Formats: sequence, C-alpha cells, structure tokens
Amino acid sequence: MTTRLTVRGIIYNPQTDSVFVQKLKKLQGNNWYLPGGKVEDKESLISALKREIFEECG
Repeated sequence: MTTRLTVRGIIYNPQTDSVFVQKLKKLQGNNWYLPGGKVEDKESLISALKREIFEECG
C-alpha cells in the first residue's frame, strides 16, 4: 500500500472573522471542505499548500 501526503489549509480573515471553505461540486448534498490536495514528489509541504490554494482559489 502506498501512502500519499496531502495538505489542507485554513484561510482566516481576522478583519471579517471569517474562514474560507469550498463546496464540493462532485458530490450531492451540503459537503464542504478546506482547500488543499496532494503533495508532489520532492515538494515541500508549504510549497504544496501554496500551489493547491492558488489552483483552487485563484
């Protein structure tokens, strides 16, 4: 069995006291998740998190 690292980030805005989450589009119902994804080979956790947040949030 292969283990794969993933990252998730909490994006908090203290000015509005709000947290950013995304709604899952692939599943039905009210499913929400934090932005993130898989860590690529030889990629740091911070780099992976930055990349995933940019990919998912722009």
